[in-house]
Amino acid sequence: MADPWGLSGPVFLIIYACCLAVPTVVLASGLVRLRSGTAGAGQGPLDAVQAAFLRGGPRRAAETVLAGLIERGLLRADSSGTLRHTGGAGANPLEQQVLASTSGAGGRTPLTLVTGLGRSGAMQALRADLVAKGLLVDARRRRAVCFTALGLYGLVLLLGLFRIAVGVAGQFPVGYLTLMVVAALAGLITTSTLLVRGGDQPTQEGRRTHTATFPGAPGKVAAHGLSSYPDHKIRKALRYSMALPRRRRSNSSCGSYAGGAMVSGTGCASAGSGCSSSSSSGGGSSCGGGGGCGGGGGGG
Repeated sequence: MADPWGLSGPVFLIIYACCLAVPTVVLASGLVRLRSGTAGAGQGPLDAVQAAFLRGGPRRAAETVLAGLIERGLLRADSSGTLRHTGGAGANPLEQQVLASTSGAGGRTPLTLVTGLGRSGAMQALRADLVAKGLLVDARRRRAVCFTALGLYGLVLLLGLFRIAVGVAGQFPVGYLTLMVVAALAGLITTSTLLVRGGDQPTQEGRRTHTATFPGAPGKVAAHGLSSYPDHKIRKALRYSMALPRRRRSNSSCGSYAGGAMVSGTGCASAGSGCSSSSSSGGGSSCGGGGGCGGGGGGG
């Protein structure tokens, strides 16, 4: 019986191995080239927010912006973690957006601010600047590389499956080809995973430069997150607010902190209290908690 497609098994395996190598080389070389980040690198020193983005993405950058505003007294954090604008102007679009959104009487929670700032146009501009400097992998080019490799792996996989079907029908051995088809399938799955999980990634130059240290609260938050804010009381309030979902809390302490100092005069939620009134002639009442209670009913 003649060989399928006029190609013997060993010859087709060599050709198929070459076909399998093409998407592998495209994927590996493309990602390595993007992560090298040599073009445009080193254009000026980084600031704390840029270094935070390279370390922890938009969330860490947004947390660092909040830390800088709190340290400079432009934001005040009360004991529940709610942030309010105290006056003054921001130094860049990121700070200006935060201050504009906290100017109302109600303020904003850190979680709300971090989420909104991370999706803002100002954060997208920061990302584009880091890409232009060769410090951050270009996400669009990375997706293009992955899509190209994905398509090539798909074609190789279909070719192998078709050859297996023809070989089985002609009673030819397909064991080695099956193993190579499995390898093509593994490459397809790996590329799909890289495509889905492809977030912001620093280049080699970005990884080298983001280790720079910065003074004050922004420097600490850029390195370790908002939970590392140096002032203990502010850190505790911010961590409490970031950990819990935003909801109405029935118990909260009064007072706020500005630059690490206690500032009174903020609104306080009343603590819950349990009261039981007596109908005896004594008209006594017993109350639990911090709230006031009405007295018991008078005796007849």
